Amino acid sequence: MRQFSAADLRKICLEAGADDAGFVNIDREALQKEREGILRVYPLTRSMISIIKVMNRENIQSPARYVANDEYHSVGDEFAAICRGILRRFNKIGIRGVVPTKSWPMDLNRWPGKIWDISHKILATEAGLGQMGINRIVLHPKYGAFIQLNSILIDA
Repeated sequence: MRQFSAADLRKICLEAGADDAGFVNIDREALQKEREGILRVYPLTRSMISIIKVMNRENIQSPARYVANDEYHSVGDEFAAICRGILRRFNKIGIRGVVPTKSWPMDLNRWPGKIWDISHKILATEAGLGQMGINRIVLHPKYGAFIQLNSILIDA
């Protein structure tokens, strides 16, 4: 199989409609507490791609909650399709993987223990897509807090 650089894969992500993308190796020390959950979702994971999609700032800030909710859910539906499209493109070049749910990747059957497998926020910060604010929201250097996060677990 041909080797692809992070730049090659990032280009695929951006062409598919992601607004930004970054990469993290499964062996990164900062992911030690996250590794078990990631490997539970996709045991062949070698790297993770953190992906963002930007929301319309004014819609999210609207005092009319239905306007903000529609923005969040409309962008979320589009984002899910983008992530699946990225993975299909990766499949065509021999890279396999999994797209977990974007919002709350958790299993309540494991309550009261750690119920989430993947922390998109931790992956995004480790991938260099922003910093975690004191409110636990990832702040992207260009788009601020008006983003949605997802991750793709890949075998490359």
